Amino acid sequence: MKRCDRVFTLAVLTMAACFVQADDLPAVKLLASFEDKNPFDGATVVAEHATDGQKALRIDAGYASMDGPQNWSGYDFLKADLFSAAHDPQQIYIEIRDTASKDYWTRVNYQTVIPPGQSTLILTLSSLYIGEKSRPGRKLDLPNVTRLVFSVGDKPQGAVFLDNLRLERDDAAKKAAFDGLHAFSLGPADSPVIEGFTRISPATVYEKSRGYGLLNAHVWKTFNALQPDPLYENFICIESGGLAVDVPNGSYHVVVNCDSPSGFWGEYQVYTERSILAEGKEVSRDTFDFTSFKKKYYRFWDVEDSPADNTFDKYQKEYFHEKAFDVDVADGQLNLDFKGSIWANSVSAVIIYPNEKAAQGEQFLKFVEARRRFHFDNYFKRVLHPPSGDPLTPAAADTARGYVVFVRDFMKEVFYNDTPFKAEIDQPLTGDAFAGQYQPLTVAIAPLKDLGKVTATVGALSGPGGKIPPSAIDVAFVSYRVTRVTSEGTVYTITPRLLMPRPSVDVKKDVTRRFWLTVRTPADAKPGVYTGELTLNAEHGARTKIPISFRVRAGTLDAVDIPVGPWGHTIDIPWQGAEAQTWNAEMALKSLQRLREYGFTMFSGLPYVEYSGFKDGQPVLNFTTADAQMIRAREAGFSMPVVSYCGFGGLDLYKQT
Repeated sequence: MKRCDRVFTLAVLTMAACFVQADDLPAVKLLASFEDKNPFDGATVVAEHATDGQKALRIDAGYASMDGPQNWSGYDFLKADLFSAAHDPQQIYIEIRDTASKDYWTRVNYQTVIPPGQSTLILTLSSLYIGEKSRPGRKLDLPNVTRLVFSVGDKPQGAVFLDNLRLERDDAAKKAAFDGLHAFSLGPADSPVIEGFTRISPATVYEKSRGYGLLNAHVWKTFNALQPDPLYENFICIESGGLAVDVPNGSYHVVVNCDSPSGFWGEYQVYTERSILAEGKEVSRDTFDFTSFKKKYYRFWDVEDSPADNTFDKYQKEYFHEKAFDVDVADGQLNLDFKGSIWANSVSAVIIYPNEKAAQGEQFLKFVEARRRFHFDNYFKRVLHPPSGDPLTPAAADTARGYVVFVRDFMKEVFYNDTPFKAEIDQPLTGDAFAGQYQPLTVAIAPLKDLGKVTATVGALSGPGGKIPPSAIDVAFVSYRVTRVTSEGTVYTITPRLLMPRPSVDVKKDVTRRFWLTVRTPADAKPGVYTGELTLNAEHGARTKIPISFRVRAGTLDAVDIPVGPWGHTIDIPWQGAEAQTWNAEMALKSLQRLREYGFTMFSGLPYVEYSGFKDGQPVLNFTTADAQMIRAREAGFSMPVVSYCGFGGLDLYKQT
């Protein structure tokens, strides 16, 4: 046999081996079951909470590590059956190394939470990158894994038991596919591809041999926004031209997502108009002006969150509105063209199937939504507050009025599922302040039924030599909102987060509500005790009067003489033009005025300076915006020096020049 023949034969055998490896792997590959041996250091094998046989691995503190070469290629998921002995969700950290890992930033560092009791941990292998979730590097080298670590920290809330550690293949996408279906995921070449889809990157230019690709496409940029799921987090911003797919002549249904998830740091999709053309005919058109964009931007401002909400349905289905249309193809190629500048058409997914297979197509679309939901729920973990308080045992008077009234220290939170401690029930509102000082008073109600709208009304507080008028007492209710637990937001919860400046709120059974009064003690208020009452009026319950006793202390507080304030100060809308500039300036001034009113002496986020190159060897810097910012700060009463992180326009700070 000639040498070239031997080389050719070897190449064929190698390709055949790869083909067998990809298609003929077992559906499940067991990594550890702990029946015969324990490949992990740092933990103990016990006869408790086993799911595969009689034994499991118990991790009491610290970490357990499995070292040695492993080949994970050809599989879709890493799974482990877990049991947490903690009463609340607790964090777990997974570290994975490959042969190129040397330090923290060259290995996978994955943090999530596990619920109490039995659960299954699932890691999607195609979405594992070295580094952190919010700072990903290259993909994990699946054929060359060298180390796997499970860590519960030095002081876990309870022991964690691990069993049936395994790799699994996923054939759900193959079962959902059918002849005539084309499903494309657009985005960077190295970003994850959701099951059942084919990657199109900016380099995937149409070729006849391939049968699909970008055709005459002017690409602005391509992104992986890291969330919310492997399909919609990746996209290509196409300003003109588009996509060509070779198909038999006929009628087709097309579904396109061109809504951006926004970047990890919040780059918002802004455009004035965009359109999609199919076979040269416009099939979709969207327009925005400042008013309509503002409505969309603030669409959740007054929307509360509750444990009954499905986060995916509430936010993701609202955020993405896919374009669906039919198109007739008569020339053997389906052409989609996009028109719109920069972010307008952030195309992440294109699905095409014959109308004659509509039933199968609908099933595939349901599969895609279910798979997006799976990845979202696996990536974002919600932990909920364990209720505090004593068991609710309402008195006859409480049952008659429909709720229990209680007063908790304003420095202690009241969550939606809290009940009062016995010592907090039916207490007066009490507080004290110096003249000129702001002081909160709070009252909460635990509803025994749906109460409809409940309104809190406060009267004047009478004291020595005068009154504190109702106009000096702000009444708000505490709003429950989704709040991140981890810095990148993949673990989140629902907390009492915002004060909504309204005296009324709709109150549902078993959802505890809190009213927040801010007494703006007049600067000329004389020392002494001021008394009055707060009235609660329930639409479907009885009226309750709560006594108030408020002491004004002698003297006044010294003004704060050190820089203290929040990170940032603006409430901008990311829109261009005079209307947005005026709005943003007005909102910034209102924000500064409120910060100063509450005693802050400093803030960050200015001065913004614009760079426009060099002239005569010197940088050309425009301070127009910075000057306007400083004027607003002075108008709001700020006087201390500014030292802060701020924007610097005219340079792409993500690139070295």
